[in-house]
Amino acid sequence: MSRARCVGRAENSFRAVRLLAEATGQGGRPVPTSCFALRSVSVVVFALVVGALTGCAHFFHESPRGEADRVGLVFPERLSRGCVFYLTGVAGECGTDRFLIEALKRAELDLGVVVYDWTDLQGGRRSNLQSYEEHRVQAQRIAERIITYQQLNPGKPVHLLGYSGGGAMAAFVLESLPPEHAVDSAIMLAPVVAPEYDLSRAMAGCRGPIYCFYSSLDVGALMLCTTLMGNMDGYKGRAAGAVGFVPPSHLTAAEQEAYRRRLIQVGYDSRMLAAGHLGGHYGWTNPWFVSQWIVPLLRDRPVEPAATTAALPVAAH
Repeated sequence: MSRARCVGRAENSFRAVRLLAEATGQGGRPVPTSCFALRSVSVVVFALVVGALTGCAHFFHESPRGEADRVGLVFPERLSRGCVFYLTGVAGECGTDRFLIEALKRAELDLGVVVYDWTDLQGGRRSNLQSYEEHRVQAQRIAERIITYQQLNPGKPVHLLGYSGGGAMAAFVLESLPPEHAVDSAIMLAPVVAPEYDLSRAMAGCRGPIYCFYSSLDVGALMLCTTLMGNMDGYKGRAAGAVGFVPPSHLTAAEQEAYRRRLIQVGYDSRMLAAGHLGGHYGWTNPWFVSQWIVPLLRDRPVEPAATTAALPVAAH
């Protein structure tokens, strides 16, 4: 399958989902109770479409890429006013990422968006999960781009947003940023990293809140697959994107307090179902969910989490 054909299928599928959204009254407007059944059907169709699109991921890059091929820009004319750096999942830029990016486009944020595909699809998803040294190389390159942006646009807001493997990369990028170049906020959607991964270093790279969105219903990707193939930090077992982060037992009292104060964990709950998120791995990029839950964070409007780190125990070893 050619890249053009795959991209065409993604665009056509998104148009179909958009029509379903319009038919069911989505887009931030209240939905009458009588429409709930039709909306539920549209959500299921959305999930099936996204699942099919992920199979296209391996056709987006048919040869080794240079650095320029990794980066895409959305609203470049707005970069002088602020920026969102978006990091793709382990499959590389594909249909799921395009849904999320489309939602950011429609949100009319007064921010530019830099899409960074950190993966090397020649090795596939397993390679992207297990290339630990390459993760650090890419994290450093992304950090350097953020620093360059800040130097060219001093004082402008910078947000870091990562989905799945990109959520883990977001933590690695924060670790690579010096405190004087910390970003304003970071959002990790279903991060593929161990629950006990130490975020204390990452917190130094973010002056504002760090959000972790997780779902215990994400069994296939973030429980089964991460147990068999491992997370992006090498840990084999459930990912933080399935159960949330747990403060490691070796943290100092000050670091534990930073976890409770700075890390905002948002577990999947029934409110997200109304936004088209069924609880699985791909629901985090659903345009309806992104517009209602993620975009407000980029506008500095906090969400009301169902669970936070204050309710989580310290990890025992």
